[in-house]
Amino acid sequence: MFRNIAAAVMAASAVIQASAVGVNAVPGGLSSMIDNPAEITELTLSGAIDARDIFFIADEMPALHTLDLSAVSIEPYEGAPLKQLMRYEGNEIPAGAFAGSQLGSVKLGRANGAEPVALRIGNGAFAGTQLESIDIPSGCIIGEGAFASCRRLVSANIAADAVSAGAFAACDALESVAAPSVKVVGEYAFTECVSLSDVRLGASLSEIGRNAFAGCTSLGAFTFPQSLVAVGASAFCRSGLVAADLSSCRNLPELGDWAFSQCGQLAEVKLPASVASLGEGSFFECASLVSVNMPVACAVINPYVLKGVAGVDAGELIGEGVSEIGDYAFSGNTATSAMVLPSSLERIGDRAMAGMTGLADINAEQLDIVPELGRNVWAGVDQPSVTLRVLDAMYSAFATADQWKNFTVINTTSESDIMLSPRNKVRGCFDGHELKVDFGGLDADVLEIYDVAGVRLTVADVSGEAGASIDTSAWQSRIYLVRVQLADGNVASLKLGRK
Repeated sequence: MFRNIAAAVMAASAVIQASAVGVNAVPGGLSSMIDNPAEITELTLSGAIDARDIFFIADEMPALHTLDLSAVSIEPYEGAPLKQLMRYEGNEIPAGAFAGSQLGSVKLGRANGAEPVALRIGNGAFAGTQLESIDIPSGCIIGEGAFASCRRLVSANIAADAVSAGAFAACDALESVAAPSVKVVGEYAFTECVSLSDVRLGASLSEIGRNAFAGCTSLGAFTFPQSLVAVGASAFCRSGLVAADLSSCRNLPELGDWAFSQCGQLAEVKLPASVASLGEGSFFECASLVSVNMPVACAVINPYVLKGVAGVDAGELIGEGVSEIGDYAFSGNTATSAMVLPSSLERIGDRAMAGMTGLADINAEQLDIVPELGRNVWAGVDQPSVTLRVLDAMYSAFATADQWKNFTVINTTSESDIMLSPRNKVRGCFDGHELKVDFGGLDADVLEIYDVAGVRLTVADVSGEAGASIDTSAWQSRIYLVRVQLADGNVASLKLGRK
């Protein structure tokens, strides 16, 4: 019995030894140096190989799990066709060489202990393999889709200076990436890496390509370095970002279209003053967003930029210099109660303000033209309940213009009609013989009206009221002084003229 067990152990030992092989190779000689290649699970190479040896490993070693190429050089090949090509460059793992194989571990690095060479990992070279981790040395050039769809890949340490297009796309188990020297993250580089939660990039990062982190739903945080100059279209679309602080990116000129769209957890965005354009749909359907700044350089608020973002105060984003508000730009916003339209505004696009149910006041006193409107700009807004304030010279134009005339249009005869209180809130104007006063959200106690001789014509308790409307048809004077005593002790005084 003991003799049989000993024989079995010796046989098993022989199999294990046979499955782990080390070879000091010569170019094109590997096939003649290895017996029973189909049984090998571990292979360590030194010396030199070429494309013939790489394809021999890929095609004839189906059980290979561990491949160590850190001490071997890859020489150029030119000769009989291999995979339909007659020539392969040196220091290159050919495109698609190990795609779909059972490889679980690959070691890359220095050739013969020398300084790192510019090893190129060909397009799709390790796509769909069983790799669980990868260390990519400095000097490496990573081909497109090189590690795409590696479903077991959990970590990647990258010393190269660029991650090419789709290099790690759809690696859905990938959790961490360390790439301190990377300058460029190519388009689709990490798209749909749904487990990716830890991304450590360095201070040299300059460009994030389109869709680079799209669909990375576990990515809650990302550091945007000062060196960043490009954020591509849909770069973080559908990611799990909670905040995006780009305020230090002082040379960033724009955000790509849909750059942060559909980030359902994104609550806060900080942008640098250098940004002159937020791409179309930049924050489209970011339902949790409550804070974002609009750099003053942005002359156009592009279409869909904040569509479906209910919680941002759009009134804080429409600054002086804005000439156009694009289609659906603020559609679905409910947090905005008041907005001031800048003198530069020329056009508001289709459904740009649709669904702004919280809107109560629009100040258009800076406008000397009626801005062009697209279709259904104010759809879903109860326009008669919204006050539209315009200067007297523009009253007729607004009061007769399509879509504008549906508001409660109030004309202010001059700048003197605009509140004099310390907080610049209280306003008043005449609508025919009706003198209308709006307390601007402040708590008021008493409203008094005097003629120019100082005779008090009326006094009213306005506690709890948002404003007041006084019929002046029985009064002879054309100029009136309005005094509003506020609950905090301040007084607002207005001088108003009736036509």
